[in-house]
Amino acid sequence: MKKQLLLFTLTIINLTNYAQAPRSLVIELLEKSGSKDNISNIEINIAPVIEQYRSKFTNEKDFENFKNIYHKYINSEALLENVIQYQTKHADEKQLEKVLKQYNKNKLLQKVSKIEAKASSKKSIKELELFSQNLEKNLELEEMLRRLVALKLLDEEISASKNIVSLQKNILTSVMKSAVLSEDHRDNHTELSKIDELIEQQFTQEAENKVRMSILNLWLFTYKDLKTSKLEKYVKLWSKPELQYQCKLSLESIENAFIKQYTKLIDELKVTTKSDETISI
Repeated sequence: MKKQLLLFTLTIINLTNYAQAPRSLVIELLEKSGSKDNISNIEINIAPVIEQYRSKFTNEKDFENFKNIYHKYINSEALLENVIQYQTKHADEKQLEKVLKQYNKNKLLQKVSKIEAKASSKKSIKELELFSQNLEKNLELEEMLRRLVALKLLDEEISASKNIVSLQKNILTSVMKSAVLSEDHRDNHTELSKIDELIEQQFTQEAENKVRMSILNLWLFTYKDLKTSKLEKYVKLWSKPELQYQCKLSLESIENAFIKQYTKLIDELKVTTKSDETISI
């Protein structure tokens, strides 16, 4: 019986090891797909949200302490490491190899990755503004409609607007709740529950539609130098099972990373608030 149990245990361990994807493979795919750069730039989205809460604090020192504690846990390095760990543990190695094969061999994917990297640079922000202002001059109506159809399909295939809404909700929830705990110096359950209700009220279908329109506008600029026929061909690529797998895995891993780091943040703030309450007593 003991030998059988030992054999069973070793079998489970071997299966577990087999199921895990190599860390190097996960990192290589994150780099090739541009996901690593997206995660590295996450502070750009967080900074203005945090800044909105400066006036909520009675003094600058409290605000700076809050900001430092927040960035201690919610930062690009910590989130990226969590994403890598999650994908290493949960991803199917064979599926990742198929995805990587697409990025290594498909010239259109490679070309678009370079286009996206260029469009996400700081220099492109002003160009985007000018492009949006002169959209009708930049594209003929028929051509613009054709490109919009393709881009709407792309949004559906990769769930871009849903992913961004989810990220915005996570950022806003984490900032609002941690700000309340930092400002009040007490674990206010009622106030924290109200934040959940407020977030749900803010992120309606209408709000998601606005996000989608912003994405479409951004993509019209991003892919402006890509011929419409090439754009349509690129969109079709995302219906491939391996690329759909990548989209799902990316969403799951960043969601998991945010929740994990956010939980650590709130736990530290709750410990701090309890210490403050003890001192005040």
